[in-house]
Amino acid sequence: MKNTSAVQRLYEICMKIFSDEGEIPPPPAIARLKAVLDGMKPPDVGLDENEENEEERRTNTYLGPSKRRKLSRNTAASDLFPPQPFRYPPDITYVHIHECDSFSMGIFCLPKSAVIPLHNHFGMTVLSKVLYGSMHVLAYDWYDQHQWYPEHFDGMRLAKLKVDTVYNASSGSSVLYPTKGGNIHSFTALTSCAVLDVLSPPYADGEPSYYSIHPDSGLHCKWKEYKDDNEYEDCV
Repeated sequence: MKNTSAVQRLYEICMKIFSDEGEIPPPPAIARLKAVLDGMKPPDVGLDENEENEEERRTNTYLGPSKRRKLSRNTAASDLFPPQPFRYPPDITYVHIHECDSFSMGIFCLPKSAVIPLHNHFGMTVLSKVLYGSMHVLAYDWYDQHQWYPEHFDGMRLAKLKVDTVYNASSGSSVLYPTKGGNIHSFTALTSCAVLDVLSPPYADGEPSYYSIHPDSGLHCKWKEYKDDNEYEDCV
C-alpha cells in the first residue's frame, strides 16, 4: 500500500469537505480536518523542527524560492475602519502550498517579535496549526453581527474578546468561522514560529481588512464584562 504524505492527506480532505460556494462544512468534517492538522509536524512541509535552524534555512524549503513571497503593505483596508498601521517586517514569509476556488493552504513564517496586525477573514472558515515556536493570539467577534454604530462613532463597532492566549507546537489546531470563533485576530511571535493556515474560501482579492482597537471610544466598553456568557467587550 502506498504511503500518503501528510500534505497529501491534508489536500485530499480539504478537497472533500470544502465547496466552491464557500459553505461551512458540518462539524464531523471539521473534526476530521482538525485531526489531520493536529498531526502535522514541520518536516511534513519541509521545515526544520528547530526554529533557530529554520530561521537560517527558510529560503530552502521543499517548495523553493519561486513559491515564496514577501508580504507587502496593505492598501485595501475597509473604508469603514481606519487601518491598523502595517507592521509586517520584511522577513515575514508566506509559503504557498495550494489554492483553488474552494480553499487555500499556506504557511506564515514569522521571526521573533513579528506582528500580523488585527485583520479579518470575512465569510471564511479558517483552520490554523502552529508548527514550531510560540505566538500570542488576540481574537474578537462582533458583538452584534448585523448592527453598525452611528456615523458619529466613525464606523466603529462593538466587539467581544474571544481569545487571548499563547499557542505553540503542542497546541491543537484552532478553527474560526465567518461569525464566531474569533474571526478578527492578530498574531505576535513570541519566538520565531510558523503557522499553517487553511482558508475556505480563499481571499477573493488577496487581502483582508485591517482594524484598530479603540477601548476609550466613549462607548464605555473598556473591558466591560458581558454578563450573558462571561466574555468581554472592546471597540474595534
